Amino acid sequence: MSSSLEMDFFHVIVVLPILPIIYFLKRLYRIAEKFL
Repeated sequence: MSSSLEMDFFHVIVVLPILPIIYFLKRLYRIAEKFL
């Protein structure tokens, strides 16, 4: 039980920072497309 809970906690810590980074990169890509 505790090991699976730790894995869920680990996934949350890993995934949460990735989502805003992907969103930010998509916005940068769209802005760059306008200038190019």
